[in-house]
Amino acid sequence: MASYVKMRQMYICERCGKGLQVGMNVSHSHRRTKKRSLPNLHLTSIYIGGKRVKARYCTKCLRIMRAAYPYVQSKPDKVEIKEVKETPKTEKKRVKEEVKEAEKEETVAATK
Repeated sequence: MASYVKMRQMYICERCGKGLQVGMNVSHSHRRTKKRSLPNLHLTSIYIGGKRVKARYCTKCLRIMRAAYPYVQSKPDKVEIKEVKETPKTEKKRVKEEVKEAEKEETVAATK
């Protein structure tokens, strides 16, 4: 039983949980056979707080992590992740929220 659980974990992304999908191959004669679609996972090592962490990530999560943390590599050079780089999308969202807060403060000051 333990080996089955370990095998199932082999096909699951640590970040998003994307895993094994099951479907059917359908032939011209409509004969159906089972098929498995495996996610494109990569065993990746990253250093967080000086500790090496190994995990399986799908390619989409790797791209997201590399955008947020420019030092994430498949073969790391012992680089520590210190802070999250702000992406243009999150920066734009933060600026919008700051503008909304400033407008609220102005309306509250005007009503007093």
